[in-house]
Amino acid sequence: KLKNLEMLIDAFAEARKRHSNISLTLIGEGLELQKLKVKSEKLKISGMVEFKNPMSRDKILEEIAQSDLVVLPSLSDVSPNLLMDALAVGTPFLATQENGLREVLGGAGTWFNPMSKEDFTNKLESLLAPGSLEKARNQIKSFPYRKTWEDVAEEYEQIFKDVV
Repeated sequence: KLKNLEMLIDAFAEARKRHSNISLTLIGEGLELQKLKVKSEKLKISGMVEFKNPMSRDKILEEIAQSDLVVLPSLSDVSPNLLMDALAVGTPFLATQENGLREVLGGAGTWFNPMSKEDFTNKLESLLAPGSLEKARNQIKSFPYRKTWEDVAEEYEQIFKDVV
């Protein structure tokens, strides 16, 4: 429930009314999977929603790189690696404003209130407008925030050094 996937399905169904060429891929499994499949059928979008089994990080990065947009609708997410992965491969993202990376990645993506289906749908619609995804892709590719694994390791070393 915290992943807010029902709202994602609803927003996608709304967007499909005006953008018949879009599709949605959900990767993973969990207690809500069957419920999401039933919801997709009720909204008559089941043929446009693909449910994929969990996969390795390398495969997920391939999926992200081949996608036009990554959507993170979670009600809360402390440090969403999904957004860092999208940034790394240059794929635009639409994400909840309730996460720990918004301050760091603010200019790289589009943010919405996860409690507002209207805000979510409006932001999704704005990204689907002609030229918007290409503009977002160029914006994310020029975003200056990049970290190597060495950068991250040095930050951890500094934290541990200060604690000890």
